[in-house]
Amino acid sequence: MNIGIIGAAGRVGSRLTEQALAREAVVRGLCLASDRPQVRHPRFSLVAGDARNVEHVRQTIAGKDFVVLAVGSRCIDSPHTLHTESVRATVAAMRQADVRRLVAILGSGILDHHTGLPLGCVQRLNTPTAWLEDYLAAYEFLTTVDDVDWTLICPVLMSDHSPRGHYRVSANRLPEGGRHIEAGDVADFILKELESRQFDRQRVGIAY
Repeated sequence: MNIGIIGAAGRVGSRLTEQALAREAVVRGLCLASDRPQVRHPRFSLVAGDARNVEHVRQTIAGKDFVVLAVGSRCIDSPHTLHTESVRATVAAMRQADVRRLVAILGSGILDHHTGLPLGCVQRLNTPTAWLEDYLAAYEFLTTVDDVDWTLICPVLMSDHSPRGHYRVSANRLPEGGRHIEAGDVADFILKELESRQFDRQRVGIAY
């Protein structure tokens, strides 16, 4: 497995890097220079840059088979267009690098609710309105893209405890009663989904 990880120093990205290397993958990560992960491994390389910069993303994913977009908003002051801009930059870079497979993380607020509205519009899920609008804009953009094989992983509230190794997933909806998930289990599912393509061009809710 040969993977480019955009956001390799983040909550999910860092765990994804560790798990991918443990499974004999070759990984190149992208993160801000101030967020360099403390990873030293012969199959890991790093690009310091911005997920919203097409050239930085292209350098990260060139020659890769799979791309994971795992950027996150760490504080309320994060740009409210971060996900939309990074998704657009990633798609543009994938076209330049001739890579088709993308798994990206967006908030669970974009999942379907039985009312027909996005889940985040019905249950606030602790998501600021500006972030939800960003998630929805990123998803709506991807629905117009026909030359990238994408899957969107939409976790509920994540924590940083040890992964359980088991979880539930559901196409386009949150698993019933799901309230939280460990970042390590999200990473585990991403690695499985990259190759299985079980949820091609779908959103996936993941929770315990």
